Amino acid sequence: MIVEFFLTEHPFYTLHLRDLQTYIEYLSESLENKILNDWEEKWSTFGTYDPLKNNRRSKFYETLASEISDKSGIKISRDTIHRFDNGEGGNSKYTLESISTYLELESFEDYIQASEKPTSLFHSKLGKGLQIGLLLIPVFFLSHRFFVRPTQIKNNIEKTIIAANEAQFKAFKNLDTTSLGQYYVANGAALKSIVCVINENKKVNRSISLPGYNPSFYDIMSLRVVEVRDTTATAITEEHWLIKWYDQKKEKYTVGYDVTNKQYYELKLVNKQWKIDHNIYEGKATAIDF
Repeated sequence: MIVEFFLTEHPFYTLHLRDLQTYIEYLSESLENKILNDWEEKWSTFGTYDPLKNNRRSKFYETLASEISDKSGIKISRDTIHRFDNGEGGNSKYTLESISTYLELESFEDYIQASEKPTSLFHSKLGKGLQIGLLLIPVFFLSHRFFVRPTQIKNNIEKTIIAANEAQFKAFKNLDTTSLGQYYVANGAALKSIVCVINENKKVNRSISLPGYNPSFYDIMSLRVVEVRDTTATAITEEHWLIKWYDQKKEKYTVGYDVTNKQYYELKLVNKQWKIDHNIYEGKATAIDF
């Protein structure tokens, strides 16, 4: 998990999930600038440069993935770079390390060091005078407003994450994304990533509901809400997902995912309902043949 990687192994243990997402967006912008500036002689192969990315097809992403993999020594797939380029996920530790190296840096950690630290929500929202004024507010009010998190709010957030996981697993089984909108922010990175996985497997006729003894399952081993603000919240879980995609044409399993990891959720309050916006974790599917 990229967040865990920095929180536990590097001096960036104070890095906020929201700041991390900002750095990932910075990295995406830097990659786009490199594509624009360094690929000028290559665009004749793919057409003219389009910042809206309407003309980026498989050949483009295959070429980009190959270049990034060759330079970084970290294998990155066409589908992963496609998701990353379109803000649909693809932001595991390995992907971020690979892209950072492609951008002439040693690692994603170096990219963070070289970038301007995102402005915190507190300092961006409040002017200096108001911040001073807040210091005069009675301590008991500050404690209640900023530190005491009502149990009901945390319970609602936990219920959302639990229900969202169940909806995601059912969506994988039914290859149907209809129910996901109840728990995920529309056009959010978390939803886009799940939809992308479902569409990819649906396209090639893979399923986890077949055969009848398909062992696929998931388990939320722990769940903790770590921060709640007015309209945003973050939570950390430990989860185990075992997914075996069965190819109905070949009549055998062809893709497997068996990972226990920490997952970092960022939620937004949308129309008085908590919904998942970002879900960052490390783990990837692998080819199997049996």
